Amino acid sequence: MWDSVLNWVCVISPAIGASALGFIALVTLVAWRGGTISKIKIPGLFDVDLSKPIVFAGRPYMPVIAVLAAIAASGLAYAQTGDACTRCLGLPGETAWIYVGRTDRTGKFDPPSIKAENGAAIIDVKAGTWITLIQSRRTMILDYDTLGTKRALDSPFMLNGKVTYTCKSLSVGQRLLVADRKLAGPNPDDQHLWFRIRTTSIGG
Repeated sequence: MWDSVLNWVCVISPAIGASALGFIALVTLVAWRGGTISKIKIPGLFDVDLSKPIVFAGRPYMPVIAVLAAIAASGLAYAQTGDACTRCLGLPGETAWIYVGRTDRTGKFDPPSIKAENGAAIIDVKAGTWITLIQSRRTMILDYDTLGTKRALDSPFMLNGKVTYTCKSLSVGQRLLVADRKLAGPNPDDQHLWFRIRTTSIGG
């Protein structure tokens, strides 16, 4: 439910949102002190002269509503200008890479970062295996900052690209499908393992 509300907030024009909340605050202040409204104007939307002015006799509780409208306006402004509206698309391109860790010729990872559902050791996990994260991981796609998801299938070990982390982090307990794996390093005692992962089965 919160995501639906946030999506709605994030697509509203800041000017429209601020104007609407400002109008509410103005009306409540007029209602507090008493007065007359003969025109309703929201920049970019409408400017209407009322055929019959609205007369307020005054209400002592209206400043509370005005304060709440001001707080809501501040929250809207924060959501639209802050990180809350920087939306991250799940796994960009439905797939991305995660760094599993370093190992030596023994195949031991310390500490381990994933657990295979079939019970396989990390070094033996093959494509098509479901895993669960036991450490949080950020997703990576080569040249993601300039090319987006175009290189999502390319190995992190390719020399014609830059390892770039995406906006997406995966939390502990996340269940993932290993779509591909790459193991490489300068020598048998310094090997690095990467998995290309998905949240759904291939074709699913």
